[in-house]
Amino acid sequence: MTRHQEYLWLQERINPDEAAAFNISLTLRIRGAVDVPALRAAFHRLAERHEVFRTSIMATANGPAQFVDPEPGTRLLVERRFGLVDEESRAEAASRLADEASGHLFDLSSGGLLHSRLVTLDPDDHVLSLTLHHLIADGWSTDLLWRDLAEYYAAECEGREPVLPVLPVQFADYAHWQRTRPDDRVVRADLAYWQERLGAPAEDLPGPRPPGTPASPSRSTADSLSALIDASAYARLREVASSMRATPFIVMGAAFACVAARRTGRPDGVFVTLDHGRSHRELDDTVGSFAHPQILRVPLEGDPSFAEVVERTRETVAGAREHGTVSLGQIIERLCPGRVGPARHGLLPSLAFQLQPRSATPPAAFGSASVEPVVPRKHGTGFDLLLTAEETAEGLRLICESAPDFCTREEAEAQVAAFLDILDRAVADPGLGLVQLLGHPLPLYDGPRPPEGPTPRARPAHVVPLRHGMEGSGTPPLFLVPPISGSPLCYLGLARRLPGDGPVLGLRAPGLDGEQGVLSNAGDLADHYAAAVRMRRPRGPYLLAGWSAGGLLAYETARRLTDAGQRVALLAMIEPTPLREFPVLSGPEAMSLFAEDLAHSLGRTQPTLDCLEEPGLDEQEALVRLRSVLVRAELLPEQASESFVANRFAVFRANLQAVNTYSPGNWSGQPVYVQGTGSPDFMDTWRDATGTAWERADTPGDHYSMWSPEYLPALAHLLGESMEAVPGERHDCRDSGA
Repeated sequence: MTRHQEYLWLQERINPDEAAAFNISLTLRIRGAVDVPALRAAFHRLAERHEVFRTSIMATANGPAQFVDPEPGTRLLVERRFGLVDEESRAEAASRLADEASGHLFDLSSGGLLHSRLVTLDPDDHVLSLTLHHLIADGWSTDLLWRDLAEYYAAECEGREPVLPVLPVQFADYAHWQRTRPDDRVVRADLAYWQERLGAPAEDLPGPRPPGTPASPSRSTADSLSALIDASAYARLREVASSMRATPFIVMGAAFACVAARRTGRPDGVFVTLDHGRSHRELDDTVGSFAHPQILRVPLEGDPSFAEVVERTRETVAGAREHGTVSLGQIIERLCPGRVGPARHGLLPSLAFQLQPRSATPPAAFGSASVEPVVPRKHGTGFDLLLTAEETAEGLRLICESAPDFCTREEAEAQVAAFLDILDRAVADPGLGLVQLLGHPLPLYDGPRPPEGPTPRARPAHVVPLRHGMEGSGTPPLFLVPPISGSPLCYLGLARRLPGDGPVLGLRAPGLDGEQGVLSNAGDLADHYAAAVRMRRPRGPYLLAGWSAGGLLAYETARRLTDAGQRVALLAMIEPTPLREFPVLSGPEAMSLFAEDLAHSLGRTQPTLDCLEEPGLDEQEALVRLRSVLVRAELLPEQASESFVANRFAVFRANLQAVNTYSPGNWSGQPVYVQGTGSPDFMDTWRDATGTAWERADTPGDHYSMWSPEYLPALAHLLGESMEAVPGERHDCRDSGA
């Protein structure tokens, strides 16, 4: 047996109530006469051609093994069920028969892992159902089964020899080759690759499950829904894939990685895919269980463009195939030795995606009769949620199968809708960044970054790389001071679009992670940011920029750096908060402003917050209600915890107080005041308050829309020009820490 067959065999023994999930079921409704003796002979010859149809699986002292009966033993069960006088009742009977076939339970040790049945409803109306165990077949095999069976049946009816390609190998030959091919060194090297790629502990791999979900959700039943990407849209997808030197599977896999990240809140997309496993042409006409699952972990750090996600997905898939000598069971055993049973299966990612370029297409005719497929009810799925894309004449059909214990139908519909939305927008503009595609930043993105290889010094916890660049080659980094939210993630799209090759670094406000107290004074925040900048880069010149409250704080940070004897070569203030008195806000009013800022940042409508107006409502309960509203409005992912929202609001309110009480002093440099053409102009208030000489630059859009995909390239170009215009920039760059 192959390694993957062993894994399937073990899973069925451990989870006998889910045995039907391992079935591949095909049902045809045949309109016209059926020659039953010819059909029996066709099945006999089919079993002669493919050994898997006369194979049994038995436990031995050395583990499970497959045994091939030298004599064809495939039987065709024939029944008659006359008496159904109208089309509706016969159609219902055909549907019931398809469901029965899908739920057939096999005795693996007795052989006969192909169950065939012909039920005659009327002399010219028949239902032919075939059920195969996944231990002996895969999706590709179903095409071969239909082709060979139809040819054998036609040959029997016409009294001729069948015309089929010669089989160079049987599946048992492949299994023997697979078990004897790799040596121990190759296996050890591949296992080491997977351990490094997937990381540890392995419990990190599954996605989150709803509260109350069993540790191992039942997969004995499955819900199913479908959608269609029409032929023209699929043609456009293939065209875009070709332009990126990728296949449609890679592009759709990249979109699915985004869906996985959106659901889990992780900085990577982790899911299972099914590799067809037919790596040699000699296997193309052989029925067998070649397909096997592979875990893919696509890194998504740094707000990559979708085109970059495609490239990362391609590299991930290539690595998985290059190190494919080990099975999924071996990988899980390496990650978590001794784990068996449902707990072992629970280590898998909860989402799976596959593309079937060769869908199981029944013959258009069966002898002289016409045929039409009957879709059965699914009796289980091997995954919590599996999305299958099937190529058809109409385009690309999406089939989503989910285990009800894990995912309701509404949740499955939401996942399919998210996939279609991301794919549609990404194909239209592959340059879109991940945050734009998801509609919000991933919470985990804003946490401390893990080490990224050897570095001469520790990275400050409050400096986040938004774009890695060539520091030390004369190009200093651009530091971006965060707006009122305290998070620099709003600058990810800007960082990706800026010209040049220098690093772009975002500063984080203290308190976002709840491990430090917040700062509510602009001077204290400026001291904090100046210290973070100098820890990252001990000496100037410095390039600073900030938007809204970040512009105000960037100004004060520049003053602190200048007072310390350092040169600030560029200070770009993108519509800084106007200098005026603001009213003191109550808790609910501040929460409403928090929600408004978040909604505008994402280009969404602000949700109503009537639930916060209840008299006597304490702040903790108000925050719980606020989180619920923001999640329902899709302004935050479901995985955003109450503490996450509480920390974010605490930073927002502290920053709000800081800017409302700020009184600027004079700065010796010349700031660049970036003004949106659709926003009120407050530059004079800053010039009057500081007595500083200002340079003005206009950019399209208003305070929020300037960050939209339509206007952001103009803002990036403007800021890039300001950076290039810094005199002596490339000749006065000495970074002792570089």
